[in-house]
Amino acid sequence: MLPVKVVIFDFGGVLYQPPDGRWLRQWQRVLGLAGDDAITEMLLAPEKSEYVRKIFPGEISEAQVWEALSRRWHVTPWIVAT
Repeated sequence: MLPVKVVIFDFGGVLYQPPDGRWLRQWQRVLGLAGDDAITEMLLAPEKSEYVRKIFPGEISEAQVWEALSRRWHVTPWIVAT
């Protein structure tokens, strides 16, 4: 594991602004993913996301997250990552 060289704090949503939750929930309904909180947490409440908690310390890669979500949603990883 590589040592941490930089830590960035984002106070007040300067670097990351969560998307509008209504838009996300509407697409989840359209795609038949309503009730699956994995993507909702990743986008709207990353501090609660099991995937985000594993990505930051390097326990899993971003590619592994997309693979897990694609299996969960029964689609190809390319569709999920797009």
